[in-house]
Amino acid sequence: MIKLRLSLFLLLFSVYSHSQITVIGHNKLNNEPVKNTLILIKEGSVLTKTINTGNSSDFLIKLEFGKTYRIFFKNVKSPITFMEVIANTVPEDKYNYKMVHELNVPFFDKNDDDIDTSIFSNPFQRIIFDGKTKMVDDSAYNTSFRNKILKTRVPQNNHAARSEETPIIVAGQVLLNSDPKLTVNNQNILLLNKKGQVLKSTFTNRFGSFYFTGVVASEVAKIKMEIKETVGLDNVFTLISTKSITVAISKPENNNCSWDLNPEDVDNLTDNNFTTNIGGKLVVSSAKSKKFFANKVVYLSNRFNTVIQKTTTNVLGTFVFENVKADNNYFLEVDKFEFLPNEKIDVLNKDEKF
Repeated sequence: MIKLRLSLFLLLFSVYSHSQITVIGHNKLNNEPVKNTLILIKEGSVLTKTINTGNSSDFLIKLEFGKTYRIFFKNVKSPITFMEVIANTVPEDKYNYKMVHELNVPFFDKNDDDIDTSIFSNPFQRIIFDGKTKMVDDSAYNTSFRNKILKTRVPQNNHAARSEETPIIVAGQVLLNSDPKLTVNNQNILLLNKKGQVLKSTFTNRFGSFYFTGVVASEVAKIKMEIKETVGLDNVFTLISTKSITVAISKPENNNCSWDLNPEDVDNLTDNNFTTNIGGKLVVSSAKSKKFFANKVVYLSNRFNTVIQKTTTNVLGTFVFENVKADNNYFLEVDKFEFLPNEKIDVLNKDEKF
């Protein structure tokens, strides 16, 4: 009996003295596994352990109670980031609990201009004691951090001193007979240099608006619009800026309309804060049915698959993302669990066209 009691005591003591926090992690970049990550575990400024995940994207770390840890992640694809595990708030009478915490560790493409890398001087995630028996995410801190990851756009002064070679955004609107209600829509519009060579081309949208990005101001000499429909000679086309300043007025000739631009005109058409909207309608279809993708979350991602904005479709499956930077490539994404394997999602424009 004495021997049995002694063995039981030694077993309990072993469990108590070796009690620990287990962190199980899965390294991911845009939900794809990230391998070959170097993980550095520090207590204060002291490096206590190093792990190389090798051909795996997963890791397991065991930590002792009563300490605060900083766990750093180094991978060639991503900026260096770290998270904190605050274990010094766990009372000693809880040391007998085995606390396991599992998480996905987000990585960010180091070439992504939309990411504010300066924020990574702070931990991207905190794990704290819940006051009972578990280590949990510090949801308030983690949410606040995620809201700061994307860069905040700082308005630019269009008239600030700049090099003649500094790219600008030229944007404006075309009106018929200077009437704001008569916008000239879906017309091919060209930006020309002094030799008459085409620098850029685009189409006016349904509001008669257009924009050209990456323009060198000193090269701009003229804007030309190719008119699809025959327009009477009594009509004139008015070119205005995004600030509703009248820049030039021109009459059509041979289904074309041109506006010669001087440096002041180019300056008026310069809008380096120009943004656009992306919108449409989503329809889910299968061999047997077709329905609106209604009241579902839609994501707008950049070319690195970083989510820039998210919104929810209405009952008709329509959505819109506002204040989107012009002349970038974007992707529309939805959650995979929102539709069945035999279903597909079609994207329609404002005219209900595929």
